[in-house]
Amino acid sequence: MEKKIKFGLTATILGSITNLVLALVKLFVGIVTNSISIFFDAVNNFLDIIASILGAMGISISTKKPTEEYPNGFGRMEYITTFVISTLTLFMGGMFIFYSVERLLYPLPIFFGWVYFCILIVTLFVKIFMGIGYYILHKKDKSDISKALYIDSFMDSVITGSTVLSYGLCLVTNTVLDAVLGIIIGISVLISAIKMVKGSVKNLLGYNIDIDTDELKKEMINKGIFTEVTMLKINDYGKQSRELLIAGNINEDKIDLLKEIEKDKNIKIFVVKE
Repeated sequence: MEKKIKFGLTATILGSITNLVLALVKLFVGIVTNSISIFFDAVNNFLDIIASILGAMGISISTKKPTEEYPNGFGRMEYITTFVISTLTLFMGGMFIFYSVERLLYPLPIFFGWVYFCILIVTLFVKIFMGIGYYILHKKDKSDISKALYIDSFMDSVITGSTVLSYGLCLVTNTVLDAVLGIIIGISVLISAIKMVKGSVKNLLGYNIDIDTDELKKEMINKGIFTEVTMLKINDYGKQSRELLIAGNINEDKIDLLKEIEKDKNIKIFVVKE
């Protein structure tokens, strides 16, 4: 577990440094070329720095051992961090739409340069590799934090890719496309962010998203562990510290199968005697 934590913290710290470099480069290019899509791509990377720092804090706190004051641990910090990251993404989408509409109403000339175009392409590939890195991290720790980070990185890749396309088309079209693309990107980001916020709020309110209790009951009965399930309750203290309380007519000969379900569902099972 400690190796996963160290790997996650290292990944988020490196992500913060990388996003800072990308943000400064894009900010410079956006100001020089007068492109609003490039400028807000830079702002997006600055927000990603905050998301990466929050991700590192979330991973660090959520994996702390339970204390006397917090006997159930700090796992729900994972849900809080995910909510904050998704809210930042929501804010970014709204801001993108607002200023892109303003640019559409009051267009300004964009200055094209091949050097700037190549720089943007490099930043696109960097973002793609970041997304892949966070995806690998998620495969290791299975946390909502790393999931939010890799989804955000891949969305950023789409944003940067669209920005590169828009900037390249400045050679053959007018500057209105820059604003129109900004609106489209903003709407896409907004929709994805709303879904992320909705999921994180459900987790915070105790709604279990990834374990179907009815299906779990059927699985217990089909495997012969229980002939009847009279009570099944999930206590969610974070994805790494969830508990399943179950009661019913249990088959003692197949009780070892509970270990397989614990591993598969990443949840600690307690059989309750009624």
